Amino acid sequence: MITCIGQRIQAAMEKKEGLKQAHLAKMTNINPRRLQLIIRDELRPSMTEIQRISRVLSVKVSYLLAGVEESPPSETAPNPELVELLKDPDLQLSFRRLGNLDDKEQTDLVKIIEDLLKKREALQSDRGGK
Repeated sequence: MITCIGQRIQAAMEKKEGLKQAHLAKMTNINPRRLQLIIRDELRPSMTEIQRISRVLSVKVSYLLAGVEESPPSETAPNPELVELLKDPDLQLSFRRLGNLDDKEQTDLVKIIEDLLKKREALQSDRGGK
């Protein structure tokens, strides 16, 4: 199971007929050394970098961030659980405020979310998948 952004970028590059890091760096206007560190999961990319990478690799940002594969076609009904969750006014306010964060703060937030998800997965594994 792929758990890190760098691994997901690498997997998407392989699906793009073996796209090389140097070419991806050039196409995304990301310094080649920086991209190398991102792919090794030694450096967290900014949201801007994630968006550039997702466009070039033709994958969704949600895939790079959380491994969420392609979403269903737009003509299908939205996920009722998500719709209910988004009715929460506090959550709506939080999402609106995310737009005020700079790239570093957004990157830090992504790291926090990934760390929480990893801890949750580990706890679920310890409990036998419950």
